[in-house]
Amino acid sequence: MKKKQGLEIGACQEPEMSDLFPFYLNGDVTSDEARKIESHVSVCAECQTKLSFFMMLSEHGLPVWRRADESAAGTGKIGVAVQFGK
Repeated sequence: MKKKQGLEIGACQEPEMSDLFPFYLNGDVTSDEARKIESHVSVCAECQTKLSFFMMLSEHGLPVWRRADESAAGTGKIGVAVQFGK
């Protein structure tokens, strides 16, 4: 894995992290999950790109993703529901 200015260049070492990006943007993650995401994105160029993509979708009013079961927060279970609008 190459590094450029502190960023990992190449394949993400934690690809499952990007599964949480839509929930992160909605504030629908635990504080521990948010810290893990922020720490990972700070060093992973691939995930910075993916998070930017989700941010762009959100800014354009595309579907907002929420956890289908609020009790799933922090369990690693992703069950989702789609809510249109903000």
